[in-house]
Amino acid sequence: MFKEILNKMLPPSEKIFFSYFEESAEICRQLAIVLFRITHDGLSEEQLALAIQLKRESNSITEKTLTRLNTAFITPIDRDDIQTISILLNKIARTVAKGISFLKTYQLPEFTENLKQQTAALLEACHELKATVLKFKKFKHTDAISDSRDKMGVIETRGDDIVFNAMSDIFSGRYNPLIVIKLHDVHKNVEKALDLCFLLSDTLVNVSLKHT
Repeated sequence: MFKEILNKMLPPSEKIFFSYFEESAEICRQLAIVLFRITHDGLSEEQLALAIQLKRESNSITEKTLTRLNTAFITPIDRDDIQTISILLNKIARTVAKGISFLKTYQLPEFTENLKQQTAALLEACHELKATVLKFKKFKHTDAISDSRDKMGVIETRGDDIVFNAMSDIFSGRYNPLIVIKLHDVHKNVEKALDLCFLLSDTLVNVSLKHT
């Protein structure tokens, strides 16, 4: 009873943060699509321009989120959690964008099968992350969010296996030293993005559990 009275007296919490999360997750997914297409179809100026634009949009949404957070009277979840989720989404976007810039700078003669598989795993992870974020605004979907986290764990494990195979391949002596360095950087970048996706998925589960 007291909680209901208090809810009527206080202004409504700002639900716009969930919209910011969804926009940011979609940007991560779009960047993963760009990276996937580059490794499967080749590099183009249009894709590079799109990656730059998406990275800027991610930075802008993060800035809007943190600015709104500083002025919000009531928030739907803890302020620290909003900041953590927002920053993690931005880190994923910036990491994928960095991987795309690596591909432009390094001018690899070809994209290996391991790299194609790894970017496919990242795209799958970003699809799953977008689905998780959409469920997140309804805390009663905790089981569904947990299931998404488990799926993300499977994707991350598969990504680790791909990286292991990739490292074995690039250090096998088949490639010249410069190509080895370039491929190593690109693979580790995509691996970092996958790790961040799982970290964010796990964070969403923990925050959701606090509000059930």
